[in-house]
Amino acid sequence: MHVLAFCPIAAQCWEKAAIRIPTQQDTSFLDWCVSIFSSANTATCRLFCVLCWSIWGARNDKVWKNKDSSASFIFAFAVCYLEQWTLAQAPYLETSRTGLLVGDGNDRWCAPNANEIKVNVDASIFGSSQDYGYGMVARDEHGFMLEATSRLCHGYVRPELAEAIGVREALSWIKNKQWPQVTLETDSNLVAHTIARAAISYPDRVFSMENVPTDLLPLLVVEFEV
Repeated sequence: MHVLAFCPIAAQCWEKAAIRIPTQQDTSFLDWCVSIFSSANTATCRLFCVLCWSIWGARNDKVWKNKDSSASFIFAFAVCYLEQWTLAQAPYLETSRTGLLVGDGNDRWCAPNANEIKVNVDASIFGSSQDYGYGMVARDEHGFMLEATSRLCHGYVRPELAEAIGVREALSWIKNKQWPQVTLETDSNLVAHTIARAAISYPDRVFSMENVPTDLLPLLVVEFEV
């Protein structure tokens, strides 16, 4: 119970989540869960579960890998994971973002099989600068983002060619990462399009959960303190 609620890092996580920890340190974890689940709404209960899991994962990283994690990172990791999971459960993906090509983000993202990886790739045309970009994102069977990359290219091309270039680069990316079981999807995922659109601001970048820019779209990660 101390690791999940009362240690300084965990306490900061719960403060960021606006979830109260027990006032008595002899409170059991079961009693705390009952208190949360009986009084909080569904969104808060989901965040509570994911944040407990994230804090315990950070504890394991410290014990087994001697890797420190800040409260900001643990909280952002939990919220991002929850957003990706929620998005994967939605019947359809919706967006109000401008600059989407026809059909972008309209299909539901389906997780790959166990121990497999799914890579989504998409392209975006930036008419004002006559540039184009493409984005790729790799996720596991839980919907967790393993890595993402954005590329900005100069010159005017048709959308179909931009997407073909993105597919070619995605295949090279998969080969270089040496992922054994990978499914590649094109033009069907809002997260991939988000990264493609971000190429104008973050050209030629590789993102992981530890270095996603805090001002990138909330679909990828929530804003948190550095």
